[in-house]
Amino acid sequence: MAGKGEGDEKVRNVVVSDVTPLSLGIGMNDGQMSVYIPRNTPMPARKEKIIKTVKDNQTSAMFAIYEGERSKATENNMVGQFWLKGIPAAPRGAAEIKVCFGIDENGVINVSAEHLGRGVKNSITIANDKGRLSKKEIERMIGDAEKYKREDEEYRRKAYMRNVLENYAYDMRDTTRSGGGRIGAGEKEKIEKAFASTMIWLRLHKAAEAEAECFNEKIKELRRIYLPIVVKIYLSPSKQKFVTIKKWIKSLSKCLAK
Repeated sequence: MAGKGEGDEKVRNVVVSDVTPLSLGIGMNDGQMSVYIPRNTPMPARKEKIIKTVKDNQTSAMFAIYEGERSKATENNMVGQFWLKGIPAAPRGAAEIKVCFGIDENGVINVSAEHLGRGVKNSITIANDKGRLSKKEIERMIGDAEKYKREDEEYRRKAYMRNVLENYAYDMRDTTRSGGGRIGAGEKEKIEKAFASTMIWLRLHKAAEAEAECFNEKIKELRRIYLPIVVKIYLSPSKQKFVTIKKWIKSLSKCLAK
């Protein structure tokens, strides 16, 4: 058992409050912290989100829980983590996972993740004195968020462009795979090689390690390859298909302009 002095010190370091002193969230694939419960939210509080798998045939997912105000997850304080295993193998985005994030009136955090369909589930409970920050550390964290506000905005922009590139690559690969006889074998091979090359590039270039313009240039490279093939797929007397491809090109142009 802990001595009296050690126990008193632990109690003094626990921040007791009726609101969350820092934002609470989960680290995402793009490196950002997805906020579930914002700072100064009255306790108790609970939030649910539906997320999807980010890779083909993904059978597990790691959930790292953070408290803090920075955009980049690892700049915040990780208070716990757990794995959800047994996700049925499926194409990227097909599997849905319900994440429940709660904090009770005593500051105890409960996070669970459940696959919608198979029902596999896992969870974690984090006590209010387990790896949590002291009042002084919380104040420093809030000050750092203001100090590095501009850097965080740039990080969010780069993470956004990285997601645009990744989604574009997957969308175009899936579109050409479902194109049937309207696409030649040579064109399909060209698409698959471009997709594989983009995935390797993304693994080597995280959002913090590349400028936003680098992601923009990679999107333009893929566009030069994909666009003629996509137009061929949608080339049809159907007015609806023509409208669909026009909307798609317009939406992509808006992304590139950001």
